[in-house]
Amino acid sequence: MEKTILFLCECSQALNHYPEALDAMRVFIEEGVGAVEHDIRIGILNYGNNASGIDWFTSDTFSINTAFGESCLGASNLYSTLNKVSEYIRNDEHQNWTIIICTYCGPSDNELILSSESKDILLGCKFAVIYGNELIKVPVLGVPIMLDAVFKTGSETELSRFNEFLISSWSNRVYKSHDVEDSNHQSEIKDISNIDIYS
Repeated sequence: MEKTILFLCECSQALNHYPEALDAMRVFIEEGVGAVEHDIRIGILNYGNNASGIDWFTSDTFSINTAFGESCLGASNLYSTLNKVSEYIRNDEHQNWTIIICTYCGPSDNELILSSESKDILLGCKFAVIYGNELIKVPVLGVPIMLDAVFKTGSETELSRFNEFLISSWSNRVYKSHDVEDSNHQSEIKDISNIDIYS
């Protein structure tokens, strides 16, 4: 069964003023994917008010250049994007998906929720979040699904953990959560789904 890693890259208006934040995220993703030695499908889907289509790569052809594109602006509509992703998965013959949410602002979908059908489909996926919220003073997201791992940009230790996670996504190894690191991250993650971060 072919494995799929999908990066959901936030490109909301809040990030337009923080090019250093985007650069840090791009470097982190690119270096992580560089550690993948197995030929797998890798997708990038940019999301803001609307989600773009998926740009598909293999580990050999991967390019970070399409990540955080400017085609999607506005609020960070993560929930509606996850509903769209569940449609991709439902119609895909390869069911082994790892979804990595790359965000600085978290969701601000104040009136949107995951459909029950989407939740059922997404339960079969591995989920992680990459973030770096010290660069902009906004709380990080509370994702409406269980996370397997959380990573923060700007650290070699975090990059090493991320590499481990990616390798576990295409190998038969189980990713073992680093209890200390992940509990520290989880304490920083707040549910901001009902907060208007742009006011």
